[in-house]
Amino acid sequence: RTCMELKLRQILSNRLKSVYEIGPCFRKEKDPEKPSEFYMMECFKESIAFEELISLTEEICKHCARSINIKLPDKRWSLISINQLFTIEEIKNIKTSSLNIPSFIELFDRTFINKLKEINERIFFVIDYPVETMSLSRCKENRSNIIERFELFINGIEVAHGFIDSIDYEDVQSRMNEIGWIDEPLLHLLKSKKLPPSGGVGIGMERLLQALCGIGHINEIIVPEEIEV
Repeated sequence: RTCMELKLRQILSNRLKSVYEIGPCFRKEKDPEKPSEFYMMECFKESIAFEELISLTEEICKHCARSINIKLPDKRWSLISINQLFTIEEIKNIKTSSLNIPSFIELFDRTFINKLKEINERIFFVIDYPVETMSLSRCKENRSNIIERFELFINGIEVAHGFIDSIDYEDVQSRMNEIGWIDEPLLHLLKSKKLPPSGGVGIGMERLLQALCGIGHINEIIVPEEIEV
C-alpha cells in the first residue's frame, strides 16, 4: 500500500470518531536516493477544524521529540502562507506555462523547493496551497482557489502533510479527472455519503527522526520491524 488513508476513512464511515495507525508503506520511487519502503503514522478525526489539526500535528511531533530527549520550541510554530512565498504574478505564470493540472503541480513543486530555501525559520507550517495541488482537500470557506492543506518542515525536511477532507463527491471526482488519477474505492465511499466531515495528517517516521536527530541521509535510518506503541 502507498498509504493507509482509505482504510482509516472507511473506519470513520462506520461511526468511529477518530482513528490512527503506524505501519509500513511502499512507493516505487524514481529517485534512488529515496527509500521505497518507509513507516508512516496517519490519523483521522471526525469534524476536526483546520487549526486544531495543525495543533495536533505540533503536539505529536513535540511528544516524539521528548521521548528521545530532544526539546522543540514550546511556542506555537509559525504558519507561512503560500502567498508569502509566491506573488500572484508567479502563480499566474505557472498556470500559463502549464497546459494541464499535472504540469501545474510539477512546475509549482519545482519553484516551491527553491522558495523554501529563503525561509530562515527552523520549524514552520506552510498553508494556503492552490486548489490545483490537491484533489482530496476541502476548499477554504469563500475561497474556491485555496485549500485547507498544510505541510510541516523541521530543519529543512518535510515531515508531515495534513488536510481537511472534501466529502463532496462531484468536487473530488472532477479534480481527480483533472490530474488523471482516479481512486474508485474512495469515490464509492464519497458517493455513498457515509463519510463524515473529517481531517487527517500523515507523518513520516524516518523523516521525523532524520529532522530531529540531524541525520545526514534518510537511508541511514533503520526502523525496527516490530514497533512498540
